[in-house]
Amino acid sequence: MALVEYWLNIFILGMLMLAALEYGRRAALFRSEQQEGDVLHPQVTVRAMRNRILIAQSLYGGAALLCLIDTYVSITLIVFVQQHYAIAPRIPLLNRL
Repeated sequence: MALVEYWLNIFILGMLMLAALEYGRRAALFRSEQQEGDVLHPQVTVRAMRNRILIAQSLYGGAALLCLIDTYVSITLIVFVQQHYAIAPRIPLLNRL
């Protein structure tokens, strides 16, 4: 039960981040940025941020569902996903996420 409550907390925070991102997009709060000689348009930034949030939420949800099989594996995967998004290591397979 505690694991489900923890996942629900992560899910709610993710949805709040997504809502804030959509609000910023609709209110035109994003501006074009210069990145290594190329202009990065706000639509690209918003799409990348939205994808990152949705992928993270999917990974958290999948890890939480594993608690039906083994709670320790579920907790380990949730911590791994959190560390990946907090530290953002250069793991080739996960670098695309």
